Amino acid sequence: MRKKIISFLFANKILRLFLPLFHWLIGGSRIISKKGNKFDTTTANLYKSRISFNGTQGNQVSIGEHTDLHNATITFKGDNNSLYIGANSFLNGLNLIIEGNNNSISIGDNVFILDDTRIYVVDGSCVAIGDCCMLSDHIEIRTTDNHAIYDKVSGKRINFEQNVMLGDHTWLGTRVTLLKGVELAEGTIVGAGSVVTQSNLIPNAIIAGNPARMIREDVRWTMERGH
Repeated sequence: MRKKIISFLFANKILRLFLPLFHWLIGGSRIISKKGNKFDTTTANLYKSRISFNGTQGNQVSIGEHTDLHNATITFKGDNNSLYIGANSFLNGLNLIIEGNNNSISIGDNVFILDDTRIYVVDGSCVAIGDCCMLSDHIEIRTTDNHAIYDKVSGKRINFEQNVMLGDHTWLGTRVTLLKGVELAEGTIVGAGSVVTQSNLIPNAIIAGNPARMIREDVRWTMERGH
């Protein structure tokens, strides 16, 4: 029923202005913004989610049609950052932290995230998750070590932020951690509890372990249990 009401409100140019109020009253969601930031839900379904813009300008959120965003906490701590979530996705328990300026998070269409996933991007870095990906529970994705490391002799910093990229149709098992600079090819499966420190550029492969390594190539997966 909530989705039908959202679709009805969005279909009318005047009534769609009441969508934020509907999300607040019925869905228990909160959007805390300052002038200069933009938020577009189209026909997304927000439920018990909180989105806060601590930056003063240029931050943007776009959530596609028929996407369910439940129990999410999304925090912007800077300017000119962006969050894009595609259509027809189900995302539960997301904790997104965007700190500094010129960061981006992109999540594709038909993405399924089960519970308690934390994505942390800082200082001009990005996380991109392709279409038709499936993330289990207690996932952590980081573009940063969060603390600086310096070469003792030269005094130069040696651990700058790096982007994280997930190809289409990637499956992350429970309690997987992806560290900065990791790129996963299309169709990658990452085993439960793995810590991924290096990229896998071979499509349709299984990687697992701490640190993760190649387990098997030439596989495919579906969301169905199968026989």
